[in-house]
Amino acid sequence: MHQLIIKLQSLCDLTNDGLWGPFFVGLEKILNSELHCLDNRDPVRRKVSCAANEGLFVTTFGPKEYTRGLNGIYQAKKAEIAHFRLDLSRPNSTKANLTRFNLYIETDGPLDSVAIESAHAAFRISCQQLKPFWAVADITTIINSRKSSPPNGTLYYERELNGIFWLTYISQPYVDFFGKDKVMSLPGAEALGDGVLLKLADSPFEVTEEQRHGVEEALGRYSFASYGQNKQLGEHVLLFKDIAEQMNQTEAHPPPSPA
Repeated sequence: MHQLIIKLQSLCDLTNDGLWGPFFVGLEKILNSELHCLDNRDPVRRKVSCAANEGLFVTTFGPKEYTRGLNGIYQAKKAEIAHFRLDLSRPNSTKANLTRFNLYIETDGPLDSVAIESAHAAFRISCQQLKPFWAVADITTIINSRKSSPPNGTLYYERELNGIFWLTYISQPYVDFFGKDKVMSLPGAEALGDGVLLKLADSPFEVTEEQRHGVEEALGRYSFASYGQNKQLGEHVLLFKDIAEQMNQTEAHPPPSPA
């Protein structure tokens, strides 16, 4: 048994309760399952239905709750198909509103085309609706094997990005940072929303370490974890405030649609 993970980081305000209900329903359709549980406790205990206002439950913060941690499970025929962890940030004028969403999809391995196609579709809808500045998808053990550069014990996205993987979403600020011509010339690059989706192969099981590292080298190795050391904030990547400012400008003044 293998597991795929979608790992997403967003600085946008995602506290609109109207966002989450349709998003959960969209994942139900993609995963051919039902959102069975949703709770701010672990293990998950609260049985739910997307017919109810689950968006309101997600976005109802306690008086002193600035980050709301939620766990969810998707089931089909009483079997777990996927589970997720959402850490939703409340808008705050003094620090970045960093929201993290991790979706774990169970798979039987390289021949499980249904799980692989579901992961690809779930990645696309997550990037389109949750507006990440960086998102990746791959085999869970592959992504978790990437360690932060020394001497830092924890990967921090204002020092370095976690890497290039089977699927990588590069937001508009990072397309500009790396260079649009360079990004669009990468293997498997296609426009998605305001950013670019990289797909290195049809299946994560077909991707080699050489492919992942080759793209990182093309973009600049020190922007990614496991390269270099003693990295300073904003030295090789964008600061959160600059990402948020650029993404807010894009939302306020979207580029014109092609004729």
